[in-house]
Amino acid sequence: MTAPAPVTGTDTRAISAALAGAAERIAPVWPLDRWIAVNPWWGLRQQAMPQASRLLQKQGSVGLLMPPEFYRDAWQSGRIEATDIDAAAREAGVEVSDVGVESRAMSWLDCAQGADASIMSAVATLTEAGGDALEQRLREQLGALCAQFFDQRQARWKKGNSGETLFGYWHRSGLPVLMGLLPRNLRTKTKAIPDQWPEASREMAAALNLTESQVTHLGHHLLLKLLGWASWCRGEDWRAGLAGAPTEHTQSLACIWLISEWLALQALPERDQSRIRASWQPVDPITLGVQPEGLWIWQRAYEHAWQRRFFADLNNGAGLNATKT
Repeated sequence: MTAPAPVTGTDTRAISAALAGAAERIAPVWPLDRWIAVNPWWGLRQQAMPQASRLLQKQGSVGLLMPPEFYRDAWQSGRIEATDIDAAAREAGVEVSDVGVESRAMSWLDCAQGADASIMSAVATLTEAGGDALEQRLREQLGALCAQFFDQRQARWKKGNSGETLFGYWHRSGLPVLMGLLPRNLRTKTKAIPDQWPEASREMAAALNLTESQVTHLGHHLLLKLLGWASWCRGEDWRAGLAGAPTEHTQSLACIWLISEWLALQALPERDQSRIRASWQPVDPITLGVQPEGLWIWQRAYEHAWQRRFFADLNNGAGLNATKT
């Protein structure tokens, strides 16, 4: 793989904006002592719920619904009944009575089983191929680095200059540690990485041959890998923006992950590189559909079942009180 391509001012701004788009998908929910009841998927608030759920499923194997086994257990235990499935299906415009509620509903759960993220990570693939804990060690290293950078109370270390960015701090303190986690033949490639995240992200996008939409797509996926600290960074960026002194910690974190992907990709065979690159194509949330439709019907059936039991309990309680009176 060739070295990163030269940077131009226009390209740097475009790629920076694309990475900022990935950061916008992360909700500012940390630290908890400064936020109250923030929707964890606030960054996808412009999308319909089924589309947001499907996008999250594709990006990071997470979603807005319970796993299929949850609904299967509710059915087998009798909490969800056939009438609940039928009512939920009719609301969705799906007819189930012609083939039987149970067989049709079970097929929905079977289709939803085992849905994984469509994006492949070079770091994860290299971890599997090498049989070590590279990805876990990388998470731990980034987590420790963020803890050091943001610690304002108990730290015995000094972050350096007060105006230093998260990426600059990583470049100075974390990059040498990353080099120790990499195969020896890749360590020299880190020397040319710029110490500013906009330039570094532009070079990574050029080296990985990513379009702007792919940068947003992959950046979001990578931030979901360390969601706690990504959410913390978004919270810091949000408050700094309100104070009129915007920061870009979330973009810094995404760029660090992007560099790790670039390095890991070079350590993989060409066939693995091709498969990983192909998985980085952006997903259009408008064409995603639902997750799948049957699982949403099961969720609605569960709500019907809960309401049915709730009103039954109310009626039983009302009757009991009337008898006592």
